Amino acid sequence: MLISLTIGNWLSFGEKAEFSLVATREQQHRNGLFVSPKFRTTILPISVIYGANSAGKSNFIKILSTVKWLVIAGTTPDNMLPIEPYLLQEQYRKKPSFFSIELLWNGNLYEYSFSATREKIISEKLVKATSANKEKVLFERSDADIFFANELPDKEFLYFIYKGTRNNQLFLTNSLYQNCDYFRDIYDFFHSLEIIIPSSQFQPFERFFDRRDTLLDKTNEYLKHCGVDMNKITCEKIDLNTLHIKIDTNNIKEGQTVRLERNGEKLLITKLQGQLIAEKMVAVYNNNLGKEIVFDLACESEGTRRVIDLLPAIVTLCDGSQKTYVIDELDRSLHPGLTRNMIALFLESLSGTQQGQLIFTTHNTDLIDQKLFRRDEMWIIDRLNKQSKFVSFSDYRKSRHDRDLRKSYLQGRLGGVPPLCRV
Repeated sequence: MLISLTIGNWLSFGEKAEFSLVATREQQHRNGLFVSPKFRTTILPISVIYGANSAGKSNFIKILSTVKWLVIAGTTPDNMLPIEPYLLQEQYRKKPSFFSIELLWNGNLYEYSFSATREKIISEKLVKATSANKEKVLFERSDADIFFANELPDKEFLYFIYKGTRNNQLFLTNSLYQNCDYFRDIYDFFHSLEIIIPSSQFQPFERFFDRRDTLLDKTNEYLKHCGVDMNKITCEKIDLNTLHIKIDTNNIKEGQTVRLERNGEKLLITKLQGQLIAEKMVAVYNNNLGKEIVFDLACESEGTRRVIDLLPAIVTLCDGSQKTYVIDELDRSLHPGLTRNMIALFLESLSGTQQGQLIFTTHNTDLIDQKLFRRDEMWIIDRLNKQSKFVSFSDYRKSRHDRDLRKSYLQGRLGGVPPLCRV
């Protein structure tokens, strides 16, 4: 679970800015909160982020995506790091950018941080909490050396890994490449972190084609709850000749399945006994006589395809997944009521034991509703002195539980609204 993160000197974030999913003492909607008695902390399962255009919401998503890539894959030799410092004040240009994240994974609480320029990693640190008020540094890397905790085994091997870590590479990433699993929790968290931008599509859509997987059935069930005028989505075999696609059979191995996305269609092509077998996802409707009529997904509206791409994330979270989904512009191409319905489905599934999270940005002010969210679950990214900052609705001193926060937001009292748009 994501507990908090801090960003500094990166894109539109100048001074360090913190985003937190630690619950305050607010008493509203407490049943769905995840409580960790060992660390005496309560973590929010959901967070919604508002802000004016150019305030920094997309930069927040971009930085998270960059950090995930750096941890899981990393740079190749001689490549520059994808670091972009804050440029609107001259003194930031040559300073390193900073990122820090607190997370809970496998029952362990960590803080992982690093600072970097485009040329190299300046510092890197991993801290593990042992109780609510005790912690130990597992490793701390500086520009010239590295420190390892005494409790870590085989420190000679760890130092060997460090000596083989390039200046433009995270030590954490290289340790995994060298079959060292001491710090794997951090890697596994980032691997489970799903970041969905407006142009993204549901990535593992091949799960829809697996008859043993219940995802397709559950997605169809949720489609009905969301009021989409569709009987179901399903998969059917098709003749490859109808697709007018040239595929070199030599590039596909026996038993291998490849995925194709073309003009809104989702296809799987498998080679069996030297022959290519193709399947695609289709939408099924009932006509006026109750007969099922099949449509290509390419015939569906952008909004309907967006629902089909987003619902699996909601279904996965409702099933108790530990994934953290970060979605930019959740409401893109969706009716406001449909957006609210999907969020409500997730919130209604929470019992306080799930460790999955949903974090999203939106401009849909109808969601600023304390019947749906706690105040500490609603955030604004605002530009203050030309720098992006995180501001929680719970920080607004007049944000009582019975106050119309939507009105206060639109009037600009909480920030995050262009002056010309205030009502």
